[in-house]
Amino acid sequence: MKICFLARSLGYGVLAFWVTLVGLTPAVQAANPAQLAQTPTNCQSRDPNQLLNAGIDYYEVSNFQTALDCLATALRFVESSARSGSAQARWDLGEIYYYQGKSHTGLTQYAQALTTLNQALAIFSMPPSSTWPFDSRGWQSSTLLALADVSSNIGDYSASIQHIESALQISRAIGNTTLETQSAALNNLGLAHMNLGQYDAALQSYQASLESLQQHIRLFGQTSDRGAEPTTRGNIARTLAFLGRYQEALPIAQSVLNFRRQESDLSRLSVTLNDLGNVYTGLGQHDTALEHYREALAIAEQQQNLSRQALTLRRIGALYSQKEEWATATVFLKQSVNVSERFRQQLVSGGLGEANEQSYLASVEESYRLLADALIQQGRILEAQQVLDLLKLEEIRNFNRQTRAVWTSQGLVLDDLEREIVAAHNSLIELGRKILVCEQAGCPATELNGYNRDMERLVVDYNAKLWAFDATINERHANDRYFQNPYNLSNSAQNILATSDTLLVYPFVLDDRLVLLWAAAGGVAGQVEVPVNLATLSETVRQFRQQLQEPELYSLEDLQQTAQTLHGWLIAPLEAALQQDNIQGIERLVFAQDRVTRYIPMAALYDGEQHLVQRYALSTVLTVELTDTTERLDAVESSPVLGLGLSQKVPDFDALPYVEAELEGIIRGAAAPTDGIFPGQIFLNNDFDFDALRNNARNHRILHIATHAKFVPGLYESSYFVLGNGDRLGMSDIDAIGRQLQNVHLVVLSACETALGGQRNEDGREIAGISAYFLAPDRAKTVIASLWKVADASTSVFMQRFYDYLAQGMPKGEALQRTQQDFLDNPEAIADSLRRGGFELADHPQHTVDASHPFFWAPFILIGNDL
Repeated sequence: MKICFLARSLGYGVLAFWVTLVGLTPAVQAANPAQLAQTPTNCQSRDPNQLLNAGIDYYEVSNFQTALDCLATALRFVESSARSGSAQARWDLGEIYYYQGKSHTGLTQYAQALTTLNQALAIFSMPPSSTWPFDSRGWQSSTLLALADVSSNIGDYSASIQHIESALQISRAIGNTTLETQSAALNNLGLAHMNLGQYDAALQSYQASLESLQQHIRLFGQTSDRGAEPTTRGNIARTLAFLGRYQEALPIAQSVLNFRRQESDLSRLSVTLNDLGNVYTGLGQHDTALEHYREALAIAEQQQNLSRQALTLRRIGALYSQKEEWATATVFLKQSVNVSERFRQQLVSGGLGEANEQSYLASVEESYRLLADALIQQGRILEAQQVLDLLKLEEIRNFNRQTRAVWTSQGLVLDDLEREIVAAHNSLIELGRKILVCEQAGCPATELNGYNRDMERLVVDYNAKLWAFDATINERHANDRYFQNPYNLSNSAQNILATSDTLLVYPFVLDDRLVLLWAAAGGVAGQVEVPVNLATLSETVRQFRQQLQEPELYSLEDLQQTAQTLHGWLIAPLEAALQQDNIQGIERLVFAQDRVTRYIPMAALYDGEQHLVQRYALSTVLTVELTDTTERLDAVESSPVLGLGLSQKVPDFDALPYVEAELEGIIRGAAAPTDGIFPGQIFLNNDFDFDALRNNARNHRILHIATHAKFVPGLYESSYFVLGNGDRLGMSDIDAIGRQLQNVHLVVLSACETALGGQRNEDGREIAGISAYFLAPDRAKTVIASLWKVADASTSVFMQRFYDYLAQGMPKGEALQRTQQDFLDNPEAIADSLRRGGFELADHPQHTVDASHPFFWAPFILIGNDL
């Protein structure tokens, strides 16, 4: 058994105290990567201790997959002994689970990490007894902190706080030997509170962290990490800056900078320079802020740290946005995006470790949002739409954690004027790097002074170029309403807008307002700003969904009032703008949804007289550029349907008794050649397994899956479909059979469910992310899914009517619209259809409303090609 506690989740290494607590000897030295590479038989041993130690060694050098291989082999040997009652085997089992969890975390496999870490926690939470002669509180606390790390990575900061507080309770009970560990945990507790916007609580945690560290120094004389205190003070300064308390933050950040300049760690120095740049930006001291940012950028370039370069460029762009120098802001934000794209290319080629993926994914999205806002401020509407398209691509990558996926982009193009500004700024950064090297080498004062004089001249020249650049941009803007040629609308957008009855809409949700960007046929584009902030919009959407999904609790009048409020924000401003621009005849709305708007069933919006679906055919796209509208569904006899369904009860899931009737009403096969609408095959219950999907999808144009499914915010590994035998079909399984989906045109998911619980990380990207597994290039062109699980019987009737309209040759979007209108306008006919089949509309409690209620027809949305 090898004891080696790790503190990566804490931010600085302090967990050795847990080892001394239980009287065990920690590992003296981490494994040598080169030595490990030369011993490929480490995982082939039959000694469980050797296997466990090898797994830990591979984990320590970030070779997470090999670590998991060794640990899985160790697990097979240890499990039987643990079941027989051996306390030592159970301890070893706990260690295996712990390091499996840490390795899964390193691979961003968070669902597996949560499972194995909770298994470890169950073992290490046992109190000492005759059958458990160990004090395992240290491992218990370490496991809780590892769980906190995973929870933070998936955006569940509330759970992270709970885990950290539990770990702190244990460490305080142990005593003063854990003070340094407590300090680190309190620092991370502050970070979790910050991510929840609980800044006062964050400050309290940081202060408690400093007090624990100072008490440790009084008792033991030194710390294991001299940088721990400056790190926490830096977090305090950062939090004060978030609160707008820049004057308080300034001296703290400056003291941290003084410490960092004495260190040899340039990476930490770069972080602190960025923090000070933020503080000076907040104080309006823009020139001083730029000096700090440029020094940070010089360090990042010297270290070839693309992630840090992108971050600093983004902050420079944000500074110019604050000054309302939007054109200059655009240049730096484009550069930030392009550097991030270079970083992604390194990830794709395997040039960087798995741990860097999350850094990339989290940072580039904010650059896109700032860039889109800067373009909107300049009236560069079409360019802003293209940037928002790229943003949605990044969100898909982020949710699916697929920097190596098929979803690719080439970055952003700079025009000649923008390239001149980049070149001038690069000269400043290059000189900054020379100054940095000179200072590090202790070069003569005359040489350093010469460099500084050169810097002063370059800054003057650079500022002059900025003035000329802004003047030219302003002249362009005055002469061109859309800033760029309207006919530069992308080919993909032009395909979507091929008919004059279509409007493409980008709701862009900013923290302080909503911007509606739109484009119509002929390259006509516009924008409307709506004064509703993200918090208000999110709460209204949450209320709307609750009213829709629980019709027995909320009156139709209340539902319509909320629907009318959302219509007033999302639709009415567009209609006013179209009327002003004399654009008429719009019958089809295509939305590229953003943030919480993805949770809105647009069909149910209400103008006081009609629902939106009564006026428009509605659809959404993941991204315009990756939406293929050139392909159409073939005639009925050339469009066979593969029907996969679950009607029986399986563990944890109720029966769906009407699924069989749903599939048989849609699909006619050899056994019933005249009953259904489309030809095809049906695999029901136990016949519906992974092989049924994998082996038959390629021979069908439509894939219809009628089973329980759940889309989980923030954790794609926990999103799933339930197979006919009760097993779960994960997103990685769908991705693995991508080639078999090449012939599929339409995917229908008739029993999906998306959760909306009011967490800050809920922005609907799980809907886009999971649909993307089906809609990736060279796969299906359209997905129809439900935002919540509807009554089984009504869904059966809904789907049969939808396919009947498809069989009549209607475009998919129109077929969906007509089906929803049938429910809304003629609920008696729907009820008659159900009664003829021996069904009721819905079981209690929804029986108090009829089929016209949006509960039954509004959740079905179309994503992708609606033609």
